[in-house]
Amino acid sequence: MYAKGASGRRRTVWRCSLSICASICDAKTYENYTLYRGIPVSNSHLNFFRNLSDLYGVNYWSLPGKIEMPVDFVIAPAQKKSRQMDTFDWQNYYKIDDIYKWLKDLAMAFPNEVVIESIGKTYENRDILAVKICLRGSLHRSKVIIEGGIHAREWISPAFVTYMINRIVHSKKSPDKKLRTIANTYEWYFVPVVNPDGYEYTHTKSEDLEYYLSFHSYGQFIIIPYAFSKTHAENYDETQEMGLRAAYKIRSFNNKSYAVGTAYDTV
Repeated sequence: MYAKGASGRRRTVWRCSLSICASICDAKTYENYTLYRGIPVSNSHLNFFRNLSDLYGVNYWSLPGKIEMPVDFVIAPAQKKSRQMDTFDWQNYYKIDDIYKWLKDLAMAFPNEVVIESIGKTYENRDILAVKICLRGSLHRSKVIIEGGIHAREWISPAFVTYMINRIVHSKKSPDKKLRTIANTYEWYFVPVVNPDGYEYTHTKSEDLEYYLSFHSYGQFIIIPYAFSKTHAENYDETQEMGLRAAYKIRSFNNKSYAVGTAYDTV
């Protein structure tokens, strides 16, 4: 387990075979289990260690307490194989198989709150996975659907959706009261990668390209339905009001003005 200290990056890891215990305790064998020791040197490290049990089902031998106090925990062989603890983050972009594996691991870690379901197959026979999140004790008054990855080359889209999934799932331990309230008010549905074929293509099939030029002009717009027609949706007034409120919040935060309306009216 890595932690940064005053002298730079250091590693303190204990690995030991617990087969001796197996001969004493017939009820369970601990062969090939691994005992780790990590030393947190910041509050973020402490929070990481405190979340290990929920995320990966580790068995603590000494609980996370204070900074610089060692934390000892045991990981089962199956967990080591199926859970890549430090490989999925939001500092990198991942292929579709890595994203799907992380989603399935999340469902295993939170079986009562996270459900994974395939909502269809692509032309290349890949699953389009959807994630349903219902936090225990939440109100479940309304449903929220969030999708990403329609435009395959926009890798930031699935990354942002998976980031939202992670924040919602772990919101109970968040110090952010607004996040906890939002997470518990709704029933959440996420489709992180709507176009998995195209997304995988951009990772694996375009390496032989020498140049790829794509020119866009960004704009400060909040687009509401419809985009394919100048006709307004039945709930246009409601969505327009929501967009205006969002634009007001953005302006109050960073003094940036956003136009609100349909693609036909604004763009």
